[in-house]
Amino acid sequence: MKNGSRLIGELIRIEADKVTFSTPFAGTITANHDKVERIITQAAVTLMPKNQSL
Repeated sequence: MKNGSRLIGELIRIEADKVTFSTPFAGTITANHDKVERIITQAAVTLMPKNQSL
């Protein structure tokens, strides 16, 4: 997070204006995209554009 906080858990969804995580300590957390500095994952992720085409 841009404020220095870290969220550790599973990345559920990235949308245009928000990011959703599932954490073992706080359940599901949704953050405004502009508050997120970076996302680091251990597994590969697929990003789909709005029109759903690759």
